[in-house]
Amino acid sequence: MNTISDIIESLDWKKITENMNSNGFAVLKNVISSEQCASLIKQYQNQALYRKTIVMERYRFGLGEYKYFQYPLPELI
Repeated sequence: MNTISDIIESLDWKKITENMNSNGFAVLKNVISSEQCASLIKQYQNQALYRKTIVMERYRFGLGEYKYFQYPLPELI
């Protein structure tokens, strides 16, 4: 079984860089499994995992929010 580090190292970084430069973003498919993704989504509402939440609208950055994890970071991260 490949670790996330192995998967990241095996990605086509030349293509990723080209996409970042031309589009401003790059999609990295299949870095984590569907189950791992679902687990992260499920944990989003658990405030104990996060040290800070930024509400983007407050700073006129648009809509939405992002959160900073507490340390130690979850193993997947």
